[in-house]
Amino acid sequence: MDRWSAFAVFGGVFLTMATLLLVRSNELFAKIIYEDSDFAANSIRVMQAKHFDLLVGNYSRMHFSHPGPGFLYVQAFGEWLFHDILRLVPSPWNGQAVAILLLNSAIIAAAVVVLSRWFRTWTAVGVGAGALLLYISLSHLVVPVGNDAVNSGLINSTWMPNVYFAPFLLLLVAALSLAAGRTRDLWALALAGGFLIHGHAEFLLFVPVVTVFAFAILLRNDWRHPFAFLKGIGRDWIPFVAIYAVFALPIVLNLVLNWPGEFGKYLAYGKSNQPHALWDSARYVLVFFAKPRTLGAALAVGLTIACVLLALRVGRAWRTPLLCGVGFVLLVTALLLCYAVTAIDDLDAAIYVGQFYCAVPALLLLLLFLSLHSVVPWARMRQAMALLLVMAGLAMAATSPATVNRRSEIPQIPEALAAIRAHNPREPMVLVLAQNGAWTETVALVVHATRQGMRMCVANENYNFMFTGEFMCTHDEQTIGHLMLVTRRDEAPPGGTLITQVGRSDVRER
Repeated sequence: MDRWSAFAVFGGVFLTMATLLLVRSNELFAKIIYEDSDFAANSIRVMQAKHFDLLVGNYSRMHFSHPGPGFLYVQAFGEWLFHDILRLVPSPWNGQAVAILLLNSAIIAAAVVVLSRWFRTWTAVGVGAGALLLYISLSHLVVPVGNDAVNSGLINSTWMPNVYFAPFLLLLVAALSLAAGRTRDLWALALAGGFLIHGHAEFLLFVPVVTVFAFAILLRNDWRHPFAFLKGIGRDWIPFVAIYAVFALPIVLNLVLNWPGEFGKYLAYGKSNQPHALWDSARYVLVFFAKPRTLGAALAVGLTIACVLLALRVGRAWRTPLLCGVGFVLLVTALLLCYAVTAIDDLDAAIYVGQFYCAVPALLLLLLFLSLHSVVPWARMRQAMALLLVMAGLAMAATSPATVNRRSEIPQIPEALAAIRAHNPREPMVLVLAQNGAWTETVALVVHATRQGMRMCVANENYNFMFTGEFMCTHDEQTIGHLMLVTRRDEAPPGGTLITQVGRSDVRER
């Protein structure tokens, strides 16, 4: 498949995915959304990114920030372009959501392009794209948090565990392509790896190991000419190095300006965990295939064996990438198993940490359908197979909740802020969290007050990891400011004048 065909594949898949996601989420262009919880916490950092002041990623509940701000700069660009400049959306967060939906569409399209260069037929492109669209459309039934409407699906949300799915799929596809001998896809490996490392500290393990493994297989397959892969140094390696340099820049700057940055916290966290039993960790991994876990185990083993058996029947040119794909499935499964044993604090509460692994069953389905396509001897049957998968994928995507944007929000935010201002307009407005559970409403109040030009900050020093220093009250602000207590309604302490209610919390005079 030549360069223009690759552009055509990318454009077709991107436009299809983007159109589906934006049409299915059309309320982003009509409804003012007042985000809360994690979505509002990320908006705090997006505000900083819009001024190019952000050097770290989204917050972690373990009281540190993830390595880099890549995704947050994408959201900041979307807010700036679609809300501030073009006025296509009615509120800032809507612009962030549109940008993530478009990013996911582009990354999925890139993954299809990488595979299409191996299988070189339009029917194979249709089979791969259709199979992937089917999996994505059914992801609200597969993803472990699928019962939570806010976080269901894999490419329809700005919730960070969902956002990692598309780049991890691209990482696996680019790695199998490199291992099979195609250095032209190094750009895709760098793009996926850069975004992932910025997104979560766990990818400081996964991305380097997958990359080294890909290079190791490449060298082993051509051991007589160990430097042959450098022949495309201008075409292949310069984009690889340039992309990683861009992603490395904020991380290096943060290390230089704030040594040792967040990395000291990562090491401290890693040393503090007690290891889990291997069986419990295996159950953690299997849940990403299906529930119950016995069905997940059957699917994992069955899909893997089926892919290997079919790959052995196809021609040599296609066999290599298919078997390399299975190899990377086994590798990242072993990595996640080890990570679950040693680095996840609570396997039941932190299912979302491994949600990126949903890219593994997606890849296995891709490999399975591409293998089936490759062994079918009749062109008409291959065409029918591609058409059926594409039509089924489009039909499912047009009706699935997994292609509709989801988020948590508090529509009463304007009324709550108006009540606070009317009760006592003195600034700064100092919020004190009475319970940990009240943070979801507190972060929403801070974000939307800031957008209205109000100075609102938080007095609880232990929440600096979430609100950042910009929205933590100074000693002087706590002395002269208007102090208010944010408390869960069902846990409110006695006394104090009720100022307003917001979400599941009350704001009271302190």
